[in-house]
Amino acid sequence: FSFFFSFYFSAPIFFPVMIWIWFLIITTFPRSSVHGVAASLAPSTLDNVTVAPIFVLDGHPIPGSWCECKTSADCICHGAGLFQIPSNLSATLKTLTVSNAGIRTLTATSLQPYKNTLRDVTFSNVKSLEEIEPGVFNNLKEIRSIYIHNAPLLRHIPASVFQLYLPRLIYLRIVHTGLEKLPYFGRLETKAALHMIDLENNQIQKISSHEVVVRTDQLLLNFNLIHTVENEAFKGSLIAKLYVLYYTALYIIL
Repeated sequence: FSFFFSFYFSAPIFFPVMIWIWFLIITTFPRSSVHGVAASLAPSTLDNVTVAPIFVLDGHPIPGSWCECKTSADCICHGAGLFQIPSNLSATLKTLTVSNAGIRTLTATSLQPYKNTLRDVTFSNVKSLEEIEPGVFNNLKEIRSIYIHNAPLLRHIPASVFQLYLPRLIYLRIVHTGLEKLPYFGRLETKAALHMIDLENNQIQKISSHEVVVRTDQLLLNFNLIHTVENEAFKGSLIAKLYVLYYTALYIIL
C-alpha cells in the first residue's frame, strides 16, 4: 500500500521528467537511415583530416570508399566503391591521389571542378580503368604531373586526349598498364620541354613511323613488348635521353 501511495502521488512529477529526458535523447543524437548510414552526411574532421563521404549508390556512401584531405590542398580518395571523382572536394585542391578505386572511365568532366588549382594528379591501382575520355585534362593550366599506375585494362588512349595546351606540365607517367600502342603526344603543347615521359612496363609492341613527336629530357620505354621500330619513328622529336630495354628481339626498319 505504501508503494502504491508513493507512486500515485509522485506520478505527476515522474511522467513529465521521463518525457523531457526522451525529448533530449531524440533531438541530441543523430538518427540512422534504413541502410545503417548516419543521417548527417556532412564531411567530418578528425585530427586535421577531413573525411568526405563518396555518394555512389542511391545517394548513400558505400563503406570503404572515402576521401581524406590532410589539408584543403591535398586529398586522397580510395575504395572499390569509388566509381567517379567527387566534385565536392576543396576549391583550392592542388594534389589529388586516387587509389584502389573502381573507376572504369575517366570522363571529360572528372577533373574540371579543380581546373584552376590542380597541380599533381595520380591514379594508382585503378585495375578497373578501361577508358580515358578526350577532354579530361582540358584547361588544367596549373598541372605539373600526371601519373597513371597499374591499370591493366587500359589498352588504348585516344590521340585527342593529349591534343591540348598544358603550359606547366613536366612529368607524364603511364606505367604498368595494358597499353598496346603509344599515346600520341604530337599536339601536346607545353611552355618548356618535359622532364620525363615514362611509358615503362606496358604492352607496347611496335613504334610506327612518325608516331613519337615529343620534347622531353627523358623518354622511358623499358620493359614493353617492342619488337619493331619503323623508319623515322622519332622524327621531329627532341629527346635528350631515350631508354628502351626489351624482352624480345628488336627489329629496326630503316
